[in-house]
Amino acid sequence: MKRIKVRLQAKLIGLFLLISLVPLGIAGIRSYENGRKALEKNIGEALQEKAFQTIDKIDRLFYVNHANIESWAAAEVMQDVLTDDTDGRITQELVKLKKNYGIYSGILCANNVGKVIAASEPRWIGKDVFKEPWFQETLQAAKVVEGRFSDDPLTGGVVFDTSVPIVAAHDPSQIIGVLSSRLNWSEVFDITNSVEVNEAGQSKSGYVILIDRNGFLISGPDFLLEEGNLLRKSYFDLGYAVVQKVRQGQKGYLIERVPLGDEEYLIGFAPSAGYQKFKGLGWSVLIFQQAKEAFGPAERLRGEFMGIGIFAGMLVFVLAFFFAQGLSGPIRKLTEAASAISKGDFSKRVIIRSKDELEVLADSFNMMSEHLQKTIRQLELRNEELRNKEASLSRALQDSGKAQKDLKEALKHLFQSEKMASIGQLAAGIAHEINNPIGFISNNIQVLDDYIKSYTQILNKVGDLKRTVANGDLEGSSRVVAQIEQLEANLNFSFISTDIRKLIEQSNIGVERVRKIIVDLRTFSREDEGELETVRIEDVIEGILGIIHNELKYKAELKKDYGETAAIRCRAQKLGQVFINLLVNAAQAMGSERGQITIKTYQKENNVYVTISDTGKGISLEHLSKIFDPFFTTKPIGQGTGLGLSISYEIVKQHNGEIQVESELGKGTTFTVRLPVDQLKDKIAAAV
Repeated sequence: MKRIKVRLQAKLIGLFLLISLVPLGIAGIRSYENGRKALEKNIGEALQEKAFQTIDKIDRLFYVNHANIESWAAAEVMQDVLTDDTDGRITQELVKLKKNYGIYSGILCANNVGKVIAASEPRWIGKDVFKEPWFQETLQAAKVVEGRFSDDPLTGGVVFDTSVPIVAAHDPSQIIGVLSSRLNWSEVFDITNSVEVNEAGQSKSGYVILIDRNGFLISGPDFLLEEGNLLRKSYFDLGYAVVQKVRQGQKGYLIERVPLGDEEYLIGFAPSAGYQKFKGLGWSVLIFQQAKEAFGPAERLRGEFMGIGIFAGMLVFVLAFFFAQGLSGPIRKLTEAASAISKGDFSKRVIIRSKDELEVLADSFNMMSEHLQKTIRQLELRNEELRNKEASLSRALQDSGKAQKDLKEALKHLFQSEKMASIGQLAAGIAHEINNPIGFISNNIQVLDDYIKSYTQILNKVGDLKRTVANGDLEGSSRVVAQIEQLEANLNFSFISTDIRKLIEQSNIGVERVRKIIVDLRTFSREDEGELETVRIEDVIEGILGIIHNELKYKAELKKDYGETAAIRCRAQKLGQVFINLLVNAAQAMGSERGQITIKTYQKENNVYVTISDTGKGISLEHLSKIFDPFFTTKPIGQGTGLGLSISYEIVKQHNGEIQVESELGKGTTFTVRLPVDQLKDKIAAAV
């Protein structure tokens, strides 16, 4: 009994703690979360704004660079490139420009054949840069070309090349030279490294990086650059959410874990937006700040709430202990009495005089004991009677279950047998449908073999041409070329090249026809696995038309009138068996004259309808009421089992639908199949 008392007291104390501390805890958690969200928003927006301002400074720097080199190239002195700067005026101008602006490692000018005729650095003059990519790109683009990094041997640093074409004053369409500047990349480093992310400026807890349009690091703090990451590793390949957003041209902020120290960082980011006429280079600035540093105030707030919660919990525990101790005595008496009753002693009674709900509970408990004693006697008699009935019912259910299982298995084999019988009747037509494309594929392959022989003759001559060229025999090479041209004319080589493509396209069409027939046949013939599918009824019909196409095309013209219908839950394979039976019967009803078969689908309310009409001989009134009976057939012996329509009727019924027939002798027959759109899965599974 002591163990139960302690457990009850613990529950009461726990209840008091729960009622008192949960609201306090929820309030604390909400306050912490709201504070953290507010900090995340404020700091994130601040980082985003810093990122935007930083990329804006970089855009302005490149706008100035862009404007400078364009204005320099348009200067009158640059026309001296036509005379290879014999008087040195361009060189003097470039030296002065480098000194005045102070942001360039060097400036050079080359004529339109790639010879450097002037430069701020004498060692460049006279060099041939015609094969340099930047020179070729500038000539082809005929405008400012930016975006190439290179190492500067003078400073040991990195420079950014920008080049622009110099055009003739008398003819702006004529490019007479190329002007190229090398911007000191330290100017960009100064911009990114001057951003103060935290009180220490920039460190591993907070830093700024600049990436290009391909995600490569092109500027950042020293501790990243010391690892050789400049232009060597694309951040796009690392799968970070932040770089994916940057790649899409978005700006904003988010929290993400990065490999540096395996820490979470709050990251603000902004892509280049350009400045005035300068459209930007697709670069982006990302500013990282460690989340634990950014959310320090929120963490301190959480610690304060935890201290308050511990104090409140201790106070509530003391109050709950004394309250629970006052309740444990009466409840212990009730527990002892209940234990005695559980062991079969119904004479046990509880006496409590507390003049409250506990006393009422004790009186009710005593009354319950008396009624329980009487009820137990009655139940023992009823239990014996029920056990006898249960044994009889169990035997009956076992017999019924076995019979139902045998019936389902027989139906399954009957459906499969009828399906395979249908395939056997259609086998000759299917073989004919396959033989047609196989025949023209075989003919095409024979023609291709002749074309390959023609190609071989040309290739032999090409081999002769290679040998004469390798031997330096130009006269012999000319003779072989003439022979090749004559051979091409004799073989009608241009026609062969065109015809080969047509032969391959025709063969591919034939292979696809064979593949579709085989896939449709395999799908229809496999044993039903009992799985429901969601399909459009038109797709089911199209799937079986490939199988019975040969059976229909010589006996009737097929017309299709498909309406807008919803997809239904069904056993598509079994419904295909229904439509094969109806369409084959329609074709066989035509007799010796070619008729017409019409398939129409439509939806009405919550049902999909399929009608199959023929212009055959029709069904007499006396046979019309029997056509769905098993083994009833009007066909000659050997042409039917009498099970097709019977099985079709059963399949439609199992799908909660119905099949109806209308017919008039001499005019034709129409079968209408109704299928509900919304099927009850369990109901179909149980029936089918």
